[in-house]
Amino acid sequence: MSKIFSIEGNFTQKGKWSQPDPSFKGKIIVEDDGSFSGYCDELYGSISSDKTRYLFGHLTQDEHGEVTGIAFFKLSNDHIQAPLIYLVADLKTNRIALWGSLSLSFGTLVTCAWHGQATINAKEESDSDEVRNSVAERLGKFDANVNRNRLYREEATEQCRKIIKGLQELKK
Repeated sequence: MSKIFSIEGNFTQKGKWSQPDPSFKGKIIVEDDGSFSGYCDELYGSISSDKTRYLFGHLTQDEHGEVTGIAFFKLSNDHIQAPLIYLVADLKTNRIALWGSLSLSFGTLVTCAWHGQATINAKEESDSDEVRNSVAERLGKFDANVNRNRLYREEATEQCRKIIKGLQELKK
């Protein structure tokens, strides 16, 4: 059965950590296979007036249910906001913790320009219909027709699963 997690994070830009810290907070619903969808609200000064971002990705957990790694696409309904990727291969040490911008070519994810470091914190929360309904309501506002969001959404879970699993294999 799916679980509800709170998620928050921060990032560096031009070598400096964004303020406030965390720079975004939200909720995700994680399926049994680790795939997830949800949203976050941007808390920092952004060029976009729409502060909601939509999160689609994959997380890994250890045998105790602790999140060990996470990768996700952060998408926006605002045309001026680039699609982003966040990747933290090891949440305990923040080893390989990056964020970057994405681009598609011919409908396939082909490039990622890494921009800086990232920190992510994801914690399981108590399950409730109220929170599930709130997440579903926020996700219902996702516009798949902006910035090729539909293609990014379709690629997100599988690409993020491959990325996080591959990096975790490298660190062994």
